[in-house]
Amino acid sequence: MDLAKIFKRKEGLPWQEMEELALVLVPHSQEAHELNETATFLWKHFDGENTVADILNKLSVEYDIDDKTAFTDLAESIDLFHQINLIDEVL
Repeated sequence: MDLAKIFKRKEGLPWQEMEELALVLVPHSQEAHELNETATFLWKHFDGENTVADILNKLSVEYDIDDKTAFTDLAESIDLFHQINLIDEVL
C-alpha cells in the first residue's frame, strides 16, 4: 500500500459517535454500519488530509502497537471500508 495515499469519508454519509463506537448510515442502500473502537479511530482520520503514513503513525501511538500490526490493521480496514463504500481515495 502506498503510504502517500489519502482517503476521505464518502460525502453524504451521516454518522454519530457514541462513546468509542460510531454508527455510519448509508442512505441510498439503507444500510447502517457499526464501527468498533479501532474502526472509529480510523474513520475519524479518513478526513481527506491525513496520508496513510500519518494514520499509521497515529494508530501505532494510540494503541501502542508495532508498525507491522498497525499496517496490517490499517490495510484491512481500508479494504473493508472500500468494499462497503464508506471511503474514497483523494486523487
